[in-house]
Formats: sequence, structure tokens, C-alpha cells
Amino acid sequence: MNRHSFMRRTMIAALLLPTFGFAYNNALGPSGRVEAAVNDLGKKPEALSYLQEQAQENNALALFYLGVATETGNGVAKDSRAAFDLYRNAADKIKEAAFNAGRLLYLGKRVDDAMSYFVVAAGADRADGIEKAMIMLGRIYERGESSYGRNYIAAARWYEAAARRKDPFAIGKMGEFLLHGFGRTANKRDARIYIERAADMWNSDAQFLMGEIFAKGMIGPVNRTEAGKWFFVTASQSSAHNSRSAEYLAALSDQELASARRMADLWISAHPKAPPIDYLGMIERIR
Repeated sequence: MNRHSFMRRTMIAALLLPTFGFAYNNALGPSGRVEAAVNDLGKKPEALSYLQEQAQENNALALFYLGVATETGNGVAKDSRAAFDLYRNAADKIKEAAFNAGRLLYLGKRVDDAMSYFVVAAGADRADGIEKAMIMLGRIYERGESSYGRNYIAAARWYEAAARRKDPFAIGKMGEFLLHGFGRTANKRDARIYIERAADMWNSDAQFLMGEIFAKGMIGPVNRTEAGKWFFVTASQSSAHNSRSAEYLAALSDQELASARRMADLWISAHPKAPPIDYLGMIERIR
């Protein structure tokens, strides 16, 4: 074999080696290299090495993805504390990292500290933030979970910010606040608009509240059949309100039940179901 042929074969063999350097240094752009390594976690040992090296160089995307991997135990030992440190170091550049840092603190009952990260994730002017951070801030103020106590005005402000981003849960919450006068002047007309809009987006809390509105005459006259329609709609999806919906439905006459069922079927057929965004449920399931 002549020298030229030997060199050519050596170069081809080197290009085919699945080594750390060749696997990721030839990818398109820094974020592409990080994402390629993330996809290889648990499959190729060089993937973790690459992410760790990038994290040491304060690559925010690598810090974030390594945090996710460390929190979930994907290709690396599961460690919530280490995951928090990784999220924290990326929080000023990646809002999802700030949210995850806040979420871990919230789950650890460090609510005041969690709020500072949720504020970062929500965005300074609330125009470029993420809705789930706004919702968590609204929840904390609504429930009085921090040392700041219950503050419906602050809660309404955060829910309203998320509602502007068309989040179904937040839209329903704004309707609930307007209905009861929490943090806003009570306005039943606007309350129904918000609640029904959220119900149309398959938010089960709003759907159940629509049922109660008609069952109790909270906005207009009592309409048991219309209430039954909404309780059937609520019960059509897995919901925490199913047992209470069943209680309301049990009080209806056979004729009211039949009418309500037909109305519910028509409503459901006219509203293709999209999976609801359940940020709070996610927190509760983790808890």
C-alpha cells in the first residue's frame, strides 16, 4: 500500500469514529451540538461528557438540558439538588430554567425563594415570559402561600397576564375572580364571557363552574338542563370535578337528564378537544 492510499484510508476511518469530538463538533451551530448530545444521552457516553464540558463553560442551553437530565435521571444519576444548581446557573438566560429552579424550590416549601425565579420566568414586562410562571405566581398570591400573605389584587394581575397569552386556566381564573370580586370589581357579564371562553377551550374548572352558574342562578335564572349539559361536558374528561358533577346530575329528572345529555353531545361534537394545559396539575403530581 502506497503512502497516499494509507493516508486516505486513515482519514476516512477517523471520520467514521463515533468519538466525542467528531460526534458533536461537526454539528450545525452550538445549540445543534448541545441538542444532538441531549438526544444521545443514555446511548452514548460521550454525550454526557460533552454536556458536562459545555456546562462548565457556562453554556446556558447545556446547563438547562443537563439540569433536566439530572432531575429526571436520564443518562445521569438523579439528583434534585444538583439539578437546581444547573437550572439556577442558566436562569438568567433561559426562562424555562428559571421556572424549573422555582418549581424545585416550591416543591421544597421554599415559596418565597421560588417566587423570585417565577418572576424571572414570567418576564420583566410579562410580554416575553412563560404562562406557567405567571400562573404559579397567581396561585401563590391567591392561596397566600408565601410570607407576603394572600393578595387577590396581585393574583389577578398575574392571572390576567397569562390570560392575555390565551392560557385556558388563567382565562377561567379571571372569570372566577370577576364573578366573586376577587382582586377586581365584580362584573358578572364579563365573568361569564371569560368562564365560557375557558370552558370552550376544554378547561374543566371553567366547565364545572359554568354548570354551577346555571344550577345556582349565579349570573342569571336557574337553568337545570343547561347546568346538566355542562356537568356532562365536565364528566366527559378525566377531572377532579367528576364526583360533584355526578351529584348534580343525580338531582335531575329523567327528562332533564335526557335533554342535558343531548345538548352535551352536540356541544362536544362542535368543540374538537385539545389537551388542556395543566401546569398546576403537573405541580401536584410531582408533589
